[in-house]
Amino acid sequence: MTLTTLLAQLWSDSKLSLSSLFTFLRLASVLKRDILQPQPAYATLIDAPPKVLPPSVTRFLSSALGVTEQEADGLWAALKDDVWEMESCHLTAQEHALSKHYGWPLGLSACQAIVTDGISMGRPCCSEFRCTNPLPTNRHRFCAEHDYQHHLCSIKGCDRPVCIIEHSSSSGSKEAKTCNDPHHQAMEKQRDERTNASFLLKTRLQRARNLFNPDLHHLPTSAVSNSDMGQDDKSYIMDGAGGISMEVWRGQGSVGLADDTLDPSDCPLKKSEVGNVKYKAQFGRLRTHNEQTLVRPCGVIFAWATMYGAEAVSNVLVLIKQAFSVPGACKPEHIFYDSNCDAHQQSRNDPWFDGIGMCVDVWHFKNKHKVLHEYCQMNCNPAQYPELMDDFGNWYFNTSVAEQTNAWLEMIAHLKKRGHLPHNIH
Repeated sequence: MTLTTLLAQLWSDSKLSLSSLFTFLRLASVLKRDILQPQPAYATLIDAPPKVLPPSVTRFLSSALGVTEQEADGLWAALKDDVWEMESCHLTAQEHALSKHYGWPLGLSACQAIVTDGISMGRPCCSEFRCTNPLPTNRHRFCAEHDYQHHLCSIKGCDRPVCIIEHSSSSGSKEAKTCNDPHHQAMEKQRDERTNASFLLKTRLQRARNLFNPDLHHLPTSAVSNSDMGQDDKSYIMDGAGGISMEVWRGQGSVGLADDTLDPSDCPLKKSEVGNVKYKAQFGRLRTHNEQTLVRPCGVIFAWATMYGAEAVSNVLVLIKQAFSVPGACKPEHIFYDSNCDAHQQSRNDPWFDGIGMCVDVWHFKNKHKVLHEYCQMNCNPAQYPELMDDFGNWYFNTSVAEQTNAWLEMIAHLKKRGHLPHNIH
């Protein structure tokens, strides 16, 4: 539409300035979701603007521009095609003040946010790193494609066939999980001893002593729930004399990592200064690393995905991009993520993320991120965006909603593991 045609369609007695016309275009362009939402389903076309504005939007534009509601509707009739073709743009400070003063009381917001976080639930999966194929049954360690690995030694870096264990009883023979290397067999024996009943009961007794000992009550408890910790990581250490010992530590849980292309358990053999050699093994099933959720500030789960190897920041960006690229979806103006200091740097090469605020959620920014981290402090501080706070300095969005939602998912996971929920609930 040319400027001449536009001016011809506007009534001659209007006192709107050219600046007000541009303000109308910019304010209306960021309210497309609010314009579409109340429209009847049969009259809603994503690619075409509605003929009539919702009353709340008309009232807002009328108040913001200082015109009558009839004039606001007239502007929409003349400019609706141009508004619909415009990309949503960042408002100026003055336009944001108008939106905040006149729009927020009407339930209109030019700012939409999404919060993402991961929770380690550990669903059984194929032991081949990053393989997404389902297991035939929960008794299998590998999927059908990698089934041949059941017959290979479980020690990382060893591809020899497993040996056959002969039983003196009538039960016959069965395959071991290691080859005929005596050191590998000693590692499997240590693993079996760790999983038998006597070891588990001794471990439970030690935990009970730690829990109920009055002398230990003054110690602080962990701030991280047990279910959000990763599965145990193990390594086997062979000393210079050939003795084998097992080293076990808790996984770091659901934490955003810069890369997940390397299998954390597939490291080369390392020899320490004292001559010990460290081995890694995969005797049991692998479990998925975490479930990554995208949650609206109101608490509704918008999307989710399973992270198999690690909570890689690059995969989180792919999840967000795919979730908001489906027909009818609109990109959020803000993404809150506890690892946004890494995500923000990676997203700079993707124009899809241009114009999106990527802040660390308030709690993690205040308690977990270093004050001396220049990039994080300069680019991921929520205080940089005035639209995130109300007139009293309170945060407009609940940026911890993803972790609160994951706490609910944690409860569901416990119920499912204990058999209180059917196993076909995903």
